[in-house]
Amino acid sequence: MINEKELQDLITALNSGLVPRSGIENIMVGRDDVIEQIKQDLDNIKSNLSLTKFIVGKFGTGKTFVQALITEKAYDNNFVVSKVDFSPYRRLYHNSGNALSTYTEIIKNMTTKTNKIAAIESIIETWITKQIDKFRDEDNFSLKDEKTVKKIEKSIKKEIKIIDTCFGGADFSNILIKYFHSYVNDDADMTRNCIRWINGEYANITNAKKDLEVSSIITDQNYYEFLKVISKFVVLAGYSGFVINFDEVVNLFKISQKPIRDKNYEMILKIFNDTIQGSISNLFILFSCTPEIVEDEYRGFFSYEALKGRLESNKYENSEFSDYSQPIINLKFLTNEDIVILLNRIIKIHELYYKYNCKLNNDDIILFIKTNYRNLDVRRVPVRNVIRRFIGLLNILEKNKDLDKNELLNKEIKEQKDEKDENIDEFISRFEVI
Repeated sequence: MINEKELQDLITALNSGLVPRSGIENIMVGRDDVIEQIKQDLDNIKSNLSLTKFIVGKFGTGKTFVQALITEKAYDNNFVVSKVDFSPYRRLYHNSGNALSTYTEIIKNMTTKTNKIAAIESIIETWITKQIDKFRDEDNFSLKDEKTVKKIEKSIKKEIKIIDTCFGGADFSNILIKYFHSYVNDDADMTRNCIRWINGEYANITNAKKDLEVSSIITDQNYYEFLKVISKFVVLAGYSGFVINFDEVVNLFKISQKPIRDKNYEMILKIFNDTIQGSISNLFILFSCTPEIVEDEYRGFFSYEALKGRLESNKYENSEFSDYSQPIINLKFLTNEDIVILLNRIIKIHELYYKYNCKLNNDDIILFIKTNYRNLDVRRVPVRNVIRRFIGLLNILEKNKDLDKNELLNKEIKEQKDEKDENIDEFISRFEVI
């Protein structure tokens, strides 16, 4: 059953042609095998494994929807999630701050099921509260008592000892201790400095040493190692793991200088190897891209030979059989039947939200497609565009309940009555009435 919040999110997003923030599975069709693989992958990551996967599909196949579905499933399984769009100023490798900018965006975009803004602060403070709560039942407990504070600090240091073994882990542990004291002492300046350091916002080590007594800062060169530390910490804080969604990978593909482009692809290879070979745990990294970005042997991933060897798809995959357990998740266009099912689901959601009975049936849905896409194969039209136009039709019918639906559905056909489309009858006949 869809709850009110999900209904609101679905209607608002679909009206705007956007991907809903929640309730996505209610409109996800033709992706049952993908959903099952995602569930299995998340279960594996909860069991201390890590994965890197590539969601690959042509424009309009629903890559963004699948990424959003992964996010929703990750929330349901108590994961921390972040999403980053690559840009000319955000890359995986760079020496002028653009790689660090990617890291900073990852940290600032961290979210949980209950906290969608600046979640890193909430995660740390919730964890600190749990450490304090271990001692609340003791006699004479007071955070103003120095002995109590030292006892809690000792307990925290013991718990985060596992982080100390990582590169940069000692400084991160030191930051957590500083954060604990700022929390106890209500020191807003110290809290802000700790978050600045975690976000990678210190430009030089001198200021960081002065403010926080650390021996390192996060840079273009070491940010990935600190991502590993963050991943360990979120598990320590009680979460199942860390999911990072990378989108707009085309901005790596567009890098004109081959040596720099190769360095970015080398970072993808490093991440892939680390997650697959067990060098890191509880981390799920996803890249969303088109087939060209992967397979182009001049500028794409396949131009980097070592990466090509990791990412070549199962040779036995075809239009009928798919292997979603491999690193590449190849998305196909929805079938005609899938689109009919999807639009029927949209009707149900629209009816639930506006509390009315829609007049449209299966034949009307097929007529809608015929009317709007008579010269196109609707399977090649971005799904969000089909949905948005269909929602527009539903909105008009809901607001004008006395309006004859056929008047709207046949309007364009009448306007185009002199046009002939020899293929449309064959195209429409492929729809299965459900």
